[in-house]
Amino acid sequence: MKLTKKQSKLLGHILGFADLGQVPTHKELSSLMGSSTPAVTIMLMALHEKGAVVLNRKWRGVVVTAQGLQALQAEAKA
Repeated sequence: MKLTKKQSKLLGHILGFADLGQVPTHKELSSLMGSSTPAVTIMLMALHEKGAVVLNRKWRGVVVTAQGLQALQAEAKA
């Protein structure tokens, strides 16, 4: 799976929360990305369609999948 620079950055932020045992909300991610919450939501939807993240609509959380982690690692090597 090919990731854009912004998608890689967003996945990195999500993994940063995971390292702390937390799941970020869209609002927290928008703050870190310097983007609006709707813009981050669109980015997350694109990542979801690629299979890189799982979105939980009940609490607006997001979790990186194994496939997303592999894509991020591949981007880092490139």
